[in-house]
Amino acid sequence: MTDIICGGLFGDEGKGVTTDYYASKYNDSLVIRYNSSAQASHTVTTPDGRRHAFSHFGSGSFNNSKTYLSKYFSSHPMLFFKEKEILNKLGVNPIVYADSKGIISVPYDVLINQILEQSRGNNRHGSCGIGFNETVERNLIDEFSIKIEHLPYKDHLIYVLEKIRKEYVPKRMEALGIIEHYEPNKNMFDSDNILYNFMGDLLDYKKSIIIDEESTSIVKSTENIIFEGAQGLLLDENSKYFPHVTRSSTGLKNVVDIANTFGIDELNVNYIARCYITKHGNGPMPFECEKPYENIVDLTNIPNDWQGSLRFAPFNFDLLNEAISNDLKHKENYKGTITTNLVVTCLDQVDENIRVILNDSEIVMEKHNFIILLKEKYSNLILSYGPTRETIVLTT
Repeated sequence: MTDIICGGLFGDEGKGVTTDYYASKYNDSLVIRYNSSAQASHTVTTPDGRRHAFSHFGSGSFNNSKTYLSKYFSSHPMLFFKEKEILNKLGVNPIVYADSKGIISVPYDVLINQILEQSRGNNRHGSCGIGFNETVERNLIDEFSIKIEHLPYKDHLIYVLEKIRKEYVPKRMEALGIIEHYEPNKNMFDSDNILYNFMGDLLDYKKSIIIDEESTSIVKSTENIIFEGAQGLLLDENSKYFPHVTRSSTGLKNVVDIANTFGIDELNVNYIARCYITKHGNGPMPFECEKPYENIVDLTNIPNDWQGSLRFAPFNFDLLNEAISNDLKHKENYKGTITTNLVVTCLDQVDENIRVILNDSEIVMEKHNFIILLKEKYSNLILSYGPTRETIVLTT
């Protein structure tokens, strides 16, 4: 079986609990991170009370699932080790595979990202501040690129890191129009401690992952495959909400490419949405409102300096239908068959009367009628009434 976990809207929909649910159904699962980087924050709460917001690792890890970092995932060694330490304390020591063509974030990507976002003031794009866009941009230039396949070559890594901080950084900051911030931060760019501490991270990272040269061996030998996406369809790099988006394909585009490569001939796509909409960061949000229900609890998306506070809107049928329809156009490039499910989460957090956007107007309906309407519009419907996999219900 191959399941796809894909956020349907602006992210924060429940991809963690859904991945954990599918991983729990099999003894042998591999979670493929098919886009983005460690800015993901996919919360899983186990039935025995353990809780973790997965970032660099697959959200099936509590079920002993292996993690596969695809060529579309940007490794972030600094954050990898922070998360690994937390997971080890929770009794989890995931096995991690990585495609040799995957790119790697370096400290200078993070510094440029944060300086740029701070310079925008009230016009911030909503970046997470970990340098993902800068990582992608830098790796478009071969002489400054650092990938998984380079990890065995220490001298090469030091050579490229030196070129990045001395040549690439000032050129990139000039291109971004923030060169005036270079001199005030030059001590960080020139710091040998930062460079050589990161070199240590790279060498440790090589020891902590299994580099997959052929990109097919582990997939073919695993019983259950789960593609775990990050962010949501409306944050796709080609979304109409640009520039308040991520620098990756959040939907089926990457999945189809990887599945064709691996010879996977059937995909079960799960589009995830809360029964109200959330968004972290700046940018348009149709029908935005104050927190719509008193019982909403979100321990993961707390206010932070980079994305501010969590924002809210009523469940929007129009927006979700548009996002899913646009994403399913990628079926044309797939060699196999695709089935789709809608997973609606957080039903325990809403009132008996639910606010809904339908045909560009807001209406209020009873929760029972809301579920009936969901069933009418989406034949394969999965409902979640709490934070753990035990609260997920398959409808018929």
